[in-house]
Amino acid sequence: MKLAVLLERAGTDLIDVTGGWHETRIPQLPGDLPRGGFAYLAGAVQDAVTIPVLTANRHNDPAEAETTLALEEARLIGLARPLLADPDWPEKARTGRAAVLRPCVACNQGCLAKMFFGQPVECLVNPQAGREYLLAGDRGDATTSAPKTARTPQKRLLVIGGGPAGCAFATGAAEKGHKVTLWEKQDRLGGQLHLVKAPPGKREFGELIRYYEAALKEAGVTLVLRKEATAGDIRKAGFDAVILATGARAKRFPLPGNGRIPVYTAAEILEGREIAGRRVVVAGGAAAGCETAQYLAREGALREEQLYFMMSHRSESDALIRSLLDNSRREIAVVDIAKVGGGFDPGCAWPVMKDLKRLNVKTHSFSKIADTTDGHVILEKEDESSGKPVRVELACDAVVLAVGSEPDDGLFQELKEDGIPLHRIGDAAAVGKIIDALRQADALAREE
Repeated sequence: MKLAVLLERAGTDLIDVTGGWHETRIPQLPGDLPRGGFAYLAGAVQDAVTIPVLTANRHNDPAEAETTLALEEARLIGLARPLLADPDWPEKARTGRAAVLRPCVACNQGCLAKMFFGQPVECLVNPQAGREYLLAGDRGDATTSAPKTARTPQKRLLVIGGGPAGCAFATGAAEKGHKVTLWEKQDRLGGQLHLVKAPPGKREFGELIRYYEAALKEAGVTLVLRKEATAGDIRKAGFDAVILATGARAKRFPLPGNGRIPVYTAAEILEGREIAGRRVVVAGGAAAGCETAQYLAREGALREEQLYFMMSHRSESDALIRSLLDNSRREIAVVDIAKVGGGFDPGCAWPVMKDLKRLNVKTHSFSKIADTTDGHVILEKEDESSGKPVRVELACDAVVLAVGSEPDDGLFQELKEDGIPLHRIGDAAAVGKIIDALRQADALAREE
């Protein structure tokens, strides 16, 4: 605090306090950092000086920001990524429209990951970010978020699937003046966002579901939940065009050998439909597999509410609390024929891999499941010293498959010969990332 006092005496008008840069040993910008996680640092500086202090890093929620100001931890809130996600963030907060505020989900995929390579900054949740000048003709005014106007007469459009791609298209098309109906077979919106938000550090993706619920309502989209779309129903409905956003289904493969070991998909685990045992082998070491392993390991370690209870009541020694926090009761191994930890966007892997190491999750790169017995998985891998193939036996109560997905295109195959104007977006067209799906949805909405 001495430096802050000296800076004030020297004539400094404002002090900006963050926790550090992205590549410090402590996460600064990913969702691993709680909202306003470093506001306490700003508060200590604000208590020491009379000039304004600004706090930054992970202030994406107006209510949290207002609380920070009310507690006098700072006098100003710094926003960067939230303004990429929604340039109207301050105005929506000021006018009480926070429900339709497009949230920054702290993914870093379109901003930091692009910036590291000198590429134009984008945003996963805002397909227009970084391209406003290219889209100015479509919007009429590139400086506002004014609804676009349909180039053709109003159409009756049917969207099948309430995942991010379906919701994004439905919202954009309705804002242009089209009459949009969305059918979703589940009793909730979100699609695979419910899987994405399950691992530690990904909770903010749940806010995207909340945003689409509000945005669809404001745009006037007719939402029908628990509606299983069939080719017959679609043909009878007589819509002018059908947009298929039916998502993807998880890939499976049979395990070799005669072992009777339960096999689940990552989706079944992350949605809570299945509970793995204590000894788990995760097949697939890309981002989905590593995050699923992290989810499983955290389940077997000290939970956040338990940690707060123990610390606040001093119910256990610091040494025991740290031991429970840093050790999982689960024994987890991640196996991949390539290098475990590949497939992440630049700068996004290290917090996950650091957590896996902390919780003693074993990784087996360039390995394959060669055999199974009752209670064991046998890996085949290359010995690091001799280069010869060796077999490694792992105790195993369950195998979790995180080996990718494939488009759920059954409806498209049924309807493609009918002459109904059809469009596929998101994973229904080709399995990819959310940022790509939302770009497709936005582009198609502009074309209609």
